[in-house]
Amino acid sequence: MNNDFIIPTGNILKVLSSLTPHTLPTLSFSLQTKAKIKFSLDHAWADFMLKKYCGVIKEFHIFCDKENITTCRCLPTDEHLLCAFMASHVGSLTSDTVQSYMAAIKA
Repeated sequence: MNNDFIIPTGNILKVLSSLTPHTLPTLSFSLQTKAKIKFSLDHAWADFMLKKYCGVIKEFHIFCDKENITTCRCLPTDEHLLCAFMASHVGSLTSDTVQSYMAAIKA
């Protein structure tokens, strides 16, 4: 067994804190591809859906603020946070509205 990779327990935090996070190189796209990406994003949803989704996302962020959830934990969200948000609306939303809220947050 090679002992080169064994770290004494007391030094693990020191070693971990010295590591540099892995980052991906920045991608550079052609002007044509950038234009197509912009067009796709600008036309992905109808105006009424965009307005509706923005309202739900705003409400979700208000919920997260009220519950002291940091911004970086809000989106992308996890299953537990999504369930807590939906549970906060128990009795006030129809099942269709719940589904639409979930679709907005997932989008």
